[in-house]
Amino acid sequence: MDTSEFEKIKEKVTVEKDKKQKVDSNVVGSGIRFVNFIIDFIIWLIISAILTFPLSTDDGNQMLLGYVIMFATFIGYYALMEIKFQKTVGKFLTKTRVIKMNGEKPENSDIISRTFCRLIPFDRISFLFVKNGIHDFLSKTKVVKDTID
Repeated sequence: MDTSEFEKIKEKVTVEKDKKQKVDSNVVGSGIRFVNFIIDFIIWLIISAILTFPLSTDDGNQMLLGYVIMFATFIGYYALMEIKFQKTVGKFLTKTRVIKMNGEKPENSDIISRTFCRLIPFDRISFLFVKNGIHDFLSKTKVVKDTID
């Protein structure tokens, strides 16, 4: 094997290792993640309340429509914000953003997966036990300080 090829491989591995260390050192903790959750939950509740308020009667069909609207606003809020900006309102305020495990910008499919994984029971409390929650682990994403490149 040509030694120049070996050097190229070694350099590539070193760059990838440094990039991973930089990403890992900028992952935010549970406290900031909790603040993000509270802010985003309030924003989602406000959007849902505005859209479902006209349906406030005792009719069962309207109640079902209200639940569908709430589900759609949940999916829409997280998916659209993170696809467009890599962050939600909570992440804007805490200066954090979503990235892939390797530090790259997530694909739309990563964000969609991440959004639906948020619906898993106990996802919200998974941050009490691990730095990245269930929806991060399954979608192979992380939330980091916004200063990382």
